[in-house]
Amino acid sequence: MKKTSIKNLKYSIPLIISFSLAAFANELEIQKFVNEYDKSNSIILEEITVTASKIPMEISKTGSSVEIISRNDIEDSDEIFLIDYLNSLSGVSIDQNGPPGMLSGIKIRGSSAQYAKVLLDGIDITNTSTPQAAPYLAKFLLNNIERIEILKGNQSSLYGSQAIGGVINLTSKKPTKDGVSNNFSAEYGSYSTSNLSYTVNKRTENNDLSLNIQRFETDGFSATDKTSEDDGYQNSNITFNTTQYIDENLSINFGGFNLVEKGEFDAFGPSDSSEYLFKENANGVKIGGSLISNFNHSLNYSYYNSDRDNYGPNSWDNYKSKGKRKSYIYKASRKLTDNYNFVGGIDFTEDEAVISSNKKSSDLTGLFIENIFDVNNNLTVTVGARQDSHSKFGDLSVYRGTFALRRNNIIYRGSLGTGYRAPSLYELFANSFGNENLKPEKSQNIDLGIATSFLEDKMKIAGSIFTNTIKDRIAFSGGGYNQITTEEKRQGIEIDIDYNISDRYDSKISYSNITDDDGEHVRKIPKNKLTYTLNSKISEKLKNVSTLTYVSDLKDIVMLPDYNLINTKFTYRLDNDYYINFRVDNILNEQYQLVNNYATADRSFYIGIDGEF
Repeated sequence: MKKTSIKNLKYSIPLIISFSLAAFANELEIQKFVNEYDKSNSIILEEITVTASKIPMEISKTGSSVEIISRNDIEDSDEIFLIDYLNSLSGVSIDQNGPPGMLSGIKIRGSSAQYAKVLLDGIDITNTSTPQAAPYLAKFLLNNIERIEILKGNQSSLYGSQAIGGVINLTSKKPTKDGVSNNFSAEYGSYSTSNLSYTVNKRTENNDLSLNIQRFETDGFSATDKTSEDDGYQNSNITFNTTQYIDENLSINFGGFNLVEKGEFDAFGPSDSSEYLFKENANGVKIGGSLISNFNHSLNYSYYNSDRDNYGPNSWDNYKSKGKRKSYIYKASRKLTDNYNFVGGIDFTEDEAVISSNKKSSDLTGLFIENIFDVNNNLTVTVGARQDSHSKFGDLSVYRGTFALRRNNIIYRGSLGTGYRAPSLYELFANSFGNENLKPEKSQNIDLGIATSFLEDKMKIAGSIFTNTIKDRIAFSGGGYNQITTEEKRQGIEIDIDYNISDRYDSKISYSNITDDDGEHVRKIPKNKLTYTLNSKISEKLKNVSTLTYVSDLKDIVMLPDYNLINTKFTYRLDNDYYINFRVDNILNEQYQLVNNYATADRSFYIGIDGEF
């Protein structure tokens, strides 16, 4: 949509709001509207999710558990790496083997990383060369992320394989003003850590363009908890995105990223040596378009490649891993009646990797549909299904149903769905260990939630209870990968409280309790995790964000100590375009672990400057 049209919309916002969210029947117009409308000149719209049903939808009509992180939330954060920010959210946890850049895993509701699908600007960033084919997020910095949507629970009916624990949808920053603008940030601090970022944006009537360059470097600290040999890390990346609006009904977008990282690490055991080194080159590309006609059409292609080299003192420490994922997705949607939306499409995914020195591949073709019914003004129901065909194991069907009931300022939510994870290339084809007869792992998820507000919407409370069961699991058994009968069950609760205390203070509490079906520990998953965040406007120029994270009952091979982690960040505005930041991580100098015998950072200090010109 042309920028002049958006500007004209501002002056009729009250009229538009009366029907926009329910009746806009195309993703192009809604996405442009959401990205560009000026809240200072309009009635504030209800929060919208674009992930839960693959079309923009009011969150109050969404039956799935979804958490939306805005640009302001991210900019107020005191974190540098994406995984550290995600770790503060309810139902999400990470484990990391030492300092920045080291091996890590993202877990949603207690399910391991291979059960999470992560998309960055539509690019599926699954590393297909690893034993279980999972997204590795340790290399991604937070600075250039504009929006995060976390869709929790089984989402295979829309997103296919892997999406058993949930889906994380990441969106890079886009231009926020007309013309050319430049943003920069620079920070330096403990462990000789430097973090530099520069972004150039350009917005015209028919085009948005953004180019970001980042460089992170640190001497780090020893990954093991026993020695003093530092494990340094370097990360250089570039991100590019552009959207061309051909006319009111047609847009084309193109973008991608290249990320180069290298560092030292301490091997499994852990074993410490300055000879353990790695380097990785990861890149992703996407191209797509949206067309508004009788139906609203979108067609997207994405490519992700990860090429990693490991070096060490032993022959088995020296190896290469290289994997690719290509995805093609066509989606059509239309509001067929006043109370019925249809979404459907086809996707094709091809995985490639070098497995045991041989190039191996598999492909997966899927058909999906989602039917969204507004039964009445208070009840929305969705019913969806998917039929997939895999090049090795054949056909599989999954489904999902949800409801959202709005009554007396309370939203009741629920979902029931099945999902699956296709065997990885390594599980299928590894020499001696692989098994080409493997079938997919299957799952069933039940999720019930409630949301409400108090004190004239100053306090918002949302909570969920859930269970997830995975059967036909693939595990290393009997000298190779085989299907086992032991089920994996997870259950838990999540609570999120947002409280606008006053004009000067905002706070948020996130709590989760996750166990197996017997109420026992899940390895590397905190049984209890609570995060409290307080945003304070100290003066017109000075603000602070402080975060307390409390973790108890965390078990790896052994029980790990409970801990309290407090971080704080002060931001002082020099003028309208320049800011000085000072932050302190681990104020209490807590000695804690996320993984047994792997270290975490001591108290550390950082100072930086942000600006726009």
